[in-house]
Amino acid sequence: MKKLYQNELTYQLSLKQAHKLWQQQLITQEEYEQFQQIILQKYQPFISQLVG
Repeated sequence: MKKLYQNELTYQLSLKQAHKLWQQQLITQEEYEQFQQIILQKYQPFISQLVG
């Protein structure tokens, strides 16, 4: 259970940082979406998949 929580937290924090980069126009929308898919596969966040 601790691993699920840790994966969820890491996913959310990573996504938040990527979103900031996109807002500052340091990465493109396409790069943001690619990153989102990569971290989704890597961390497999349980809660985010339920609500997303």
